[in-house]
Amino acid sequence: MIRFKTSSPAFYADLHLHSTASDGQLSPAAVAQKLTRKGVMAASLNDHDTVRGFAPFQKMFRGIAIPGVELSVLHEKVDFHLLGYGFDPGDSSLNEKLGYYRKVRHERMTKIVAKLQHLGLPIRKEEVEAGLRTDTAAGRPHIARVMVERGWVKSVNEAFETYLDYDKPAYVPKAKMSFDEGLDLIHAAKGIAVLAHPGKSSPNGLTPLLNHPRLDGIEVWHPDHNEAMAESLLKIAVNNGKIPTGGSDFHGSRPGAQASLGEFGLDIRRWMDFKETLKERKTFIATYV
Repeated sequence: MIRFKTSSPAFYADLHLHSTASDGQLSPAAVAQKLTRKGVMAASLNDHDTVRGFAPFQKMFRGIAIPGVELSVLHEKVDFHLLGYGFDPGDSSLNEKLGYYRKVRHERMTKIVAKLQHLGLPIRKEEVEAGLRTDTAAGRPHIARVMVERGWVKSVNEAFETYLDYDKPAYVPKAKMSFDEGLDLIHAAKGIAVLAHPGKSSPNGLTPLLNHPRLDGIEVWHPDHNEAMAESLLKIAVNNGKIPTGGSDFHGSRPGAQASLGEFGLDIRRWMDFKETLKERKTFIATYV
């Protein structure tokens, strides 16, 4: 795995982070402060279906803050994630669409809670939402954490493997936009679109997406990509004119977390390439990086 430790003199960027604005454990401001203490010089907060954490994140981060988001998308009935970078976080069409999917996320959480209750677990919606920002829609990770706290499972992973994952008794499908709709949304807001952690995705339908003419980049460096996977994805990115990106996919210091904030990302050369792409594609923040 390619890691950039804080002891390294290399300038680097972590371009995949989450906060309490979605399913992370630290507030946007706390993530920014942690990045600053670690010496990370550029970063992107990529919360699920929301950009509401960007303003407090940008305010507290001493480095270069890149607007970001992570979208759940479908292509040929297969789930993928898209990362958006450098767009206008105030874009009205983007925020309207993200608001719709947060509403759908809340409805899904309510259905999962009902299924768990039917299975004999006395979980309540109120305890899942306890402590969340009023504009944050709870998801499966929040439910899993309550299940751990109540002693019904020993870990978040066990909650997913036993109850919450696909084909498990409390699973509820998540409404997703199409891959092309995700691309349209990001590009219309003057951003670039990157396929997130393809090494975690089903191989079904993956190759056409990696070569998709409207896809701007591929997430190469990620905790779930071993060195061989990263090298393979880097080759695909270079051969197809896609910008390679990377990040820790940090959610917090929960048990079983694979990477700490700032341990995966871009060195100075890759960061400069990424920055140049933001300028070439005339993104919203092209003049600020």
